[in-house]
Amino acid sequence: MGALIDDLRAVFQRDRAVASLPNCARCGVCYHYYVYSELEYREAEGYYICAGCRQLMGSARLPMIRRQQQ
Repeated sequence: MGALIDDLRAVFQRDRAVASLPNCARCGVCYHYYVYSELEYREAEGYYICAGCRQLMGSARLPMIRRQQQ
């Protein structure tokens, strides 16, 4: 259980560190922060997606209620 907590703490610390950068946005699927160069903007759906979520979703579409600013 301790290893899981340590892993979650590391994920949270990485997310907070990236969120403090000026050139970042959240992935519209997992909601973790990434720098723009690690994200792809899906124009049709209106959100950014990270490489991990893009691989998991493939060509599936996920409509959003609110669009993220590009």
